[in-house]
Amino acid sequence: MNARRPVVSTKHLHRFYEPLGLLFALGRVRGERTRKPSPLSEHNDSLTASQLTRKFLDELAFLCDHEKGGDTVTAIGLEQTPQSHIYWVAANKSPQGLIVPFLEKLLVTLREGHEHKDIPRLSADIFRLSVTFAHAKIKTYSKYLLLSFEKLKKFPNWADAAICKLCTLYGRIQY
Repeated sequence: MNARRPVVSTKHLHRFYEPLGLLFALGRVRGERTRKPSPLSEHNDSLTASQLTRKFLDELAFLCDHEKGGDTVTAIGLEQTPQSHIYWVAANKSPQGLIVPFLEKLLVTLREGHEHKDIPRLSADIFRLSVTFAHAKIKTYSKYLLLSFEKLKKFPNWADAAICKLCTLYGRIQY
């Protein structure tokens, strides 16, 4: 069997190697990919300041995502200057309308709560702000939950067992 090599023009080789060279050069500039700690980890004592900052910004960004779908997905970066901290906010839709005012109010609440050291009140204030801000998303997910629950009623033994298991896990709900 005679395997023939395909004929490739110089023009096509340049189209391939120019982007390849650029990717190689940029790959070194960008550095290694950073790994996030597990979102379920409750033990923040072992995290570095950089990891805690990243986790804080991720959680802020999660609270800013106030609608189901991808339009309000938010990313937040932090720039530290000698005078202050600057939060850079990006969203799939313009964040100025709702996200930035919410974030400003949330950060003021955090600062004031930290100054007064009243953690239960701070927690309640953050909860109230976040639920009020994301009521549309919460309402959508609650509809999905109710629809799933209605379908689950067709299997009474399984539904009862699942609900009892949840009650046992969380211990707050009486069934």
